[in-house]
Amino acid sequence: MDRSSLQYSAEDFYSLLSWLDSNEQRAAEKYGSIRRRLVQYFAWRHCSDPEELTDETMIRVARRVSEIRNTYQGEPAYYFYGVARNVLHDNFKQRSSNSSRDQELAISAPGSDENREHLYECFDKCMLALPAEKRELLTAYYEHSKQAKIDARRQLAAQLGVNSEALRVRLFRITSTLRECVESCMKSPQP
Repeated sequence: MDRSSLQYSAEDFYSLLSWLDSNEQRAAEKYGSIRRRLVQYFAWRHCSDPEELTDETMIRVARRVSEIRNTYQGEPAYYFYGVARNVLHDNFKQRSSNSSRDQELAISAPGSDENREHLYECFDKCMLALPAEKRELLTAYYEHSKQAKIDARRQLAAQLGVNSEALRVRLFRITSTLRECVESCMKSPQP
């Protein structure tokens, strides 16, 4: 899956929450409930990374909320499930495509090593610009994979005294700041 597709604006996110419910607490609870069900949906279908596919689903919906909020009728959760079916279909198509074609493109891209190195330098610079507690939280959040990731995130939320939805919102804010810093750095000339 294209990692650049896993981005959306804070405005989209808050618009999504307000579409779910006008009360912030209830909106966060609905968001969390829908998210948990989507993770289960993808896990039951033996997807390799149910959380990533869930994120993709949530992002696609968040990007469309401004277009559909006034015309969509019914429970918003059902819209998420329809989008999830499309994400699942796209994921199966992508997995069946020829991966050697992607490798050829990566190898033949001019200056790709330089760009990648510049990206890593920008990422390191921006990580160091974050306050230490945010850097540690970000590192802890993305440290594990599969079931260990789920368990570690649950434990991290408990340590911070917040629920998993509040932890995701906190990480969304940190990663948004980090993404903006990296994008700004990438626009500057390479040394």
